[in-house]
Amino acid sequence: MKKYILIPVLLCLFFSSCIERLGTFKGKAGVLVVSGNINNQPGPYTVNLSPTKVFGEGFNYQLVEGAIVRILSDDGEEISLTDRYRGKYTTPEDFVGEVGKSYQLMITLRSGENYQSDWTEMKPAIPIDTVYYTLEERPILTDADVVVDQSTLVFWLEYNNVKDQRDYFRWSYVEDFKVMSPLAIVVGPETLEDFPGYGIGDAPYKFCYARTFGFEFLKVADDLLTDGQSQKIELTYFPFNRKLDLEYSIEIYQHTVSEKEYNYWDALQTQYNNVGSIFETSNYQIQGNLKSIDDPDELVLGYFGVSAASTKRVFLVKGEIPYEHYYACGGEIPPSWCFDCRSYSTNATIEKPSFWP
Repeated sequence: MKKYILIPVLLCLFFSSCIERLGTFKGKAGVLVVSGNINNQPGPYTVNLSPTKVFGEGFNYQLVEGAIVRILSDDGEEISLTDRYRGKYTTPEDFVGEVGKSYQLMITLRSGENYQSDWTEMKPAIPIDTVYYTLEERPILTDADVVVDQSTLVFWLEYNNVKDQRDYFRWSYVEDFKVMSPLAIVVGPETLEDFPGYGIGDAPYKFCYARTFGFEFLKVADDLLTDGQSQKIELTYFPFNRKLDLEYSIEIYQHTVSEKEYNYWDALQTQYNNVGSIFETSNYQIQGNLKSIDDPDELVLGYFGVSAASTKRVFLVKGEIPYEHYYACGGEIPPSWCFDCRSYSTNATIEKPSFWP
């Protein structure tokens, strides 16, 4: 039976597993969690390192900062990643994975410990036939913990399996959208002193572009019983909201993954269903494709994925979706995003994406 799996995960630990104090690395509390993926689409790619934590305590990122992180290929290429912040490491922008090559992740922590992933071959991507959307009324759990029917945007995807070939899939997406600060045109720098948090000379910004990643879920499937057949899946949906008010883009990624990576996410979903959250302590840990070179018995969590991907983008402009957003910018002290669109999120920017029409 074909299996579609919905996996809630957090952005900071994209390829992580459950949280539990199980041993140490170099005498420091925590278990190393590694998350990352490379594919044949333009980079840069990110590898995240993190120690696990005990409930109620923060992450000690000093344990994973200053590491040497490299990606090796089977033709002798070696790619060094740059330490950005808090365990985030990125590849050079010109590095792109190649179909047919095998890759391995190598990590040396500042404390001297060494870790590596399994070698994984990047298999050819299977094209997406089409991506489209429907508008539906669906029951949605609100912030008040009440289920109500709301207008939702639902994205669908269709693809054809390759006949006589066992394939494993993972889907993800990236959203980009235009946001507006409605008071930016009526509040000038000379009057900003009337609003706390703004100093004279600060210029308001009317329009920005923000990005979100579909890491709250992952869909995976195998084609054991659908070999060579056309398939249709529901990718994601969400109720109408501010993202749809102006201009909106979603880019869908269809990854061809290894059997081991598929099995990892399959097992993780089973565990999630049993305990309620992948960050709750459970009676067993799911190990991915990483291990300690120095201590074979050391537990290492997470997964380093290698997959080719095919993509398709859907772009929506104002008026295509019957939605008009209400901006709550009244009151004596409106929120900062009412004046400066950069306050919408940490990655909101006035720079228009290169692919934007």
